[in-house]
Amino acid sequence: MPEELSDKTLGLLGLGSVGMETAWKAKCFDMRILALKRKPIRRPTYVDEILGPEDLDYLLSESDFLVITVPLTAETYHMIGEEELRKMKPTAYLINISRGAVVDNRALIKLLKGRWIAGAALDVFEEEPLPKNSEFWRLENVIITPHVSGRSPHYDERAVKIFCINLKRYLEGKPLINLVDKEAGY
Repeated sequence: MPEELSDKTLGLLGLGSVGMETAWKAKCFDMRILALKRKPIRRPTYVDEILGPEDLDYLLSESDFLVITVPLTAETYHMIGEEELRKMKPTAYLINISRGAVVDNRALIKLLKGRWIAGAALDVFEEEPLPKNSEFWRLENVIITPHVSGRSPHYDERAVKIFCINLKRYLEGKPLINLVDKEAGY
């Protein structure tokens, strides 16, 4: 019997634009939303708690669904390893829609095989494309998608719109939107 999302806790590892959109949509299912953010922000109304990096263990232990949306940086590389996975509930699911190397894939395979957590939905992997001989393919408690979680029928239209806005701003000598912070790495 499938689980209901209502009254479950969604833990967000990262609360940037993707995390915010995920939180907003999950709140529509009456979920409790916990979000870990590196830098403090004002709490959006649809997020129940904003946590700092020091609260990672709490986030892991409380989450029924852990959704990873952080960028890959030196700070987030293998941020979720065996030690962190063991802090999750045995009924919890890990969902990675950010970058594969944020999660130690070997540790994840080990703990999924041992049923330490209930399962995972993975859109990204440390090695892409995922090799045909990867153990992930053989695990019944894993859903695999081909790095397309951000795609939609309107993705290209939205990307062109941002490009056009930036072209206009560039020609007018105004600051561009959606710039990469080279120091932060994203």
